[in-house]
Amino acid sequence: MTQNSLKQILSDLTNPKPEKQLKVEVDKELESVLAKLHQFYEFHQPFSAHPRERLAEHLKLILKLNLTPKIIEKFSLEIKIYENEKHFSQDAGLFLTALVQAAYAQKQNNFKIYTEHLSTKLDFFGFDLVGEKDRPLKISVLGDLGDDCNVMAYTHLVVSGTIGRCFVTPNKSKLRVSGKDIK
Repeated sequence: MTQNSLKQILSDLTNPKPEKQLKVEVDKELESVLAKLHQFYEFHQPFSAHPRERLAEHLKLILKLNLTPKIIEKFSLEIKIYENEKHFSQDAGLFLTALVQAAYAQKQNNFKIYTEHLSTKLDFFGFDLVGEKDRPLKISVLGDLGDDCNVMAYTHLVVSGTIGRCFVTPNKSKLRVSGKDIK
């Protein structure tokens, strides 16, 4: 992608078209997050086999962004524009995870992530997410998640749809899928 294609994407986001149902108004903070994901797709190294390395790459890009749950929610609605990118399911899952972890580190909580508008399930969402015992990390996902979702220490994850393979840290985290508690 070139700088011109990023401008076109941002222009498309600010000029809604009738065929896109889940359109949100783009603000400067959201533009910054979208630009970081664009930067990642344009300049990233070859795909790393290990998700921890990939997550670290994402965290480096977003560390200084001022993130809120609302920005992350809006971003989750806009990632569909990247759905045709190579490794989208892994990268989008890890990128959203990095956004949540970075915002949580900035004392934010109670995140809402939309995936119901995506045709691809996000893999690796929640990978290595860690909350605090006195302040559990709370996330609601409206839609489905793919494989390798990890609900780590002191994290409460509620998924309205389905979920693939997932690891839950026993006695420290909670996972609820389609209204049922998963142990």
